[in-house]
Amino acid sequence: MVFASALAPRAWGGGDELVEDAIKRGTAALAAGDYRQAIKLFEVANKSQHKACGPCYLGLASAYEGLHDAEQQAENANKALQYLSDALGKAKAHELKGEAFLALGTLDPRKRKKDGVIRHRVVGTNPRASVAFRLKPILQTLLQPSTRG
Repeated sequence: MVFASALAPRAWGGGDELVEDAIKRGTAALAAGDYRQAIKLFEVANKSQHKACGPCYLGLASAYEGLHDAEQQAENANKALQYLSDALGKAKAHELKGEAFLALGTLDPRKRKKDGVIRHRVVGTNPRASVAFRLKPILQTLLQPSTRG
């Protein structure tokens, strides 16, 4: 599981048994589909790390994904990016953040534009930055019957 390796003790600096145990139990809760328990465990671990635990935020983002809470998913994935140093963890955080943006755009009709572009404010260093996904052409391509035989 890619996510589990991003939560390995070496990914966050390890050493604290309470944090390590909470992350392991949170990862197990995620695997079991117990997202609310996973959130509690990742929050305990994150609090122990003074709210600076990248893998904890990554776990929270994954748990919120399981609960279909795209706003919390994006927020925690973005926070994970601030504290993660390994490429695998950052890649997973970017993936979770992108999936959350797509979910927000497809679930909230107010964020859809007539041209098929979904716009979201990027939480981060530049508050004026935005991300646009061009879904209409992609969906049209995917929904067309295959002409290949």
